[in-house]
Amino acid sequence: MGVNDLHKTFIDRPNHEKKNKRNLADLLGTIGIDVSTIMYRLVSSPLGSGPIDVNPPVPLYHAYKEATTTLSLLTDKHKKQILLVFDNRSHPMKAGTQSGRRSDRETAQLKLADIYKTSDITDKTAEDVQKHRKAMAHPREDFIAMIIAFCKEKGIKFCSAPFEADWQLVSLQKQGIIQHILSSDGDLLVLGGDSIITDLNNGSGACCIYDTNSILQRKSMGGGMFLPQHLPLLACFSGNDYIARLHGNGPKKVLNLMNQFTALESLEEQQSFISDLQNESKWKTGDSKPANGFWFL
Repeated sequence: MGVNDLHKTFIDRPNHEKKNKRNLADLLGTIGIDVSTIMYRLVSSPLGSGPIDVNPPVPLYHAYKEATTTLSLLTDKHKKQILLVFDNRSHPMKAGTQSGRRSDRETAQLKLADIYKTSDITDKTAEDVQKHRKAMAHPREDFIAMIIAFCKEKGIKFCSAPFEADWQLVSLQKQGIIQHILSSDGDLLVLGGDSIITDLNNGSGACCIYDTNSILQRKSMGGGMFLPQHLPLLACFSGNDYIARLHGNGPKKVLNLMNQFTALESLEEQQSFISDLQNESKWKTGDSKPANGFWFL
C-alpha cells in the first residue's frame, strides 16, 4: 500500500524489529503469504535480476530456486501450513503509481541499451547495469506460472486476489482462514492485518512479529490514543499508493489531524473537516485531491 513515513517515522521499523524477535515455532495456525513481495525481492537481487534484460526472455532460474527453497523450508523444515496469495489486477486508484513504475522500467531498459552499445565497460558501468536491471525487475507472468506449478507439485494451497494480495490476506485473516501473514510489507497493519511476520530467517525461523495493539502503544503512534480501526486514517493523512498526501501536512502533523478527525461525531462534520483541509492546503498544479479516498478506505 506504500503508506508514506509509516516505517521510518510511526513504527520506527529497525528498532521495532530488534525488540520484537520471535520464532516460527511459537506460531500456531496457517500462515498466509504475500508471495508477490517474495518474488519481487528475489528478481531484484543481483543474481535474480541477472537475466532480466535478456531478449527474448529466459526463465529466471535463480529467483525460482530461491523462492521454492523458501517455501520448502516453511513446509518441510518448520512444518507450517501455508497459503500463498498472488496479486491480480491493480486497483484503479493505483493507476498513477503503476504508470510511474512502468515508466521507470522502460527508462531503465533504454539506459541499459545505451550502456551495451559501448565496449568500454568499467566498474562504474557494471554498477549501473546492476542498478538498471533492478529497476526493471518485476514478477513476470512466466515466473508466477513456475511458482504455481511448484505449489501444485508440493500440494501447497494458493489463490489469487481480485486486486492486490494484501487486501485479500487481511480478509482471509478476518475470516479465520489464516492466522498470520508473512510479508515484507508491514503496511498491512493499516488495512486491518495483525500478527504480520517480517524479517524472516528462512533457516532458523527467527522473525519479527507486527502486533497491532502493541504498535499502537508506541509513542510515535500516539501512545494508545488510537484504536485499530483508526489506522486507515493514518494511511489517508500520510498519503499512500492510492491517494496523495494532503499537501503541507507532513508526518509531524498527521497524529494531530487524526486526533481532530476522530473526535468528530457525524459524517457531515468529517466531510467538512476534510474539505476545509483541502481548501487550506496549497496544492501543486496537477495534484489530485484525495477526498474520495477517505470514504473509499
